[in-house]
Amino acid sequence: MKLNELVLFDAGEFPLVHVTSMPACLEEVERWIIEVEALLLIKREFVLVYPPLPPPEEEDLQARKRLVLWLKVHRQWLASLCRGMVLTATEQPGNLAQLTGLAPVLAAVYGVPVQAVPGAALAHNLALSLLTTGHRATTPIDT
Repeated sequence: MKLNELVLFDAGEFPLVHVTSMPACLEEVERWIIEVEALLLIKREFVLVYPPLPPPEEEDLQARKRLVLWLKVHRQWLASLCRGMVLTATEQPGNLAQLTGLAPVLAAVYGVPVQAVPGAALAHNLALSLLTTGHRATTPIDT
């Protein structure tokens, strides 16, 4: 799979990879897995940058199970090349705090550092920092 064929990710600024859509069902999780594996097969470090996303609808338990099973087998592979995930908060009150609280849970699940920031510019800067400094940030940045 070529980077310009990705659907859930925009790799136009690779190694900054912008997430365009969160997988919500089993079919989308399967697509996420295919696309993440395509990124990993490049064998270059990258950062996933999440835009402000709407709250998830009802959870698809089959999709979650599939993702968990994939991560059980491939977490180390993901962690070897993904320098981190940056979550961009919405302007809604409490969203940054909610994402900041969720970040350690996601970090444990995915095996990569996860941070939340208030805005696209900060998300972009943090992603660049994770790539250029070689530093795997584990604590929230000051804003």
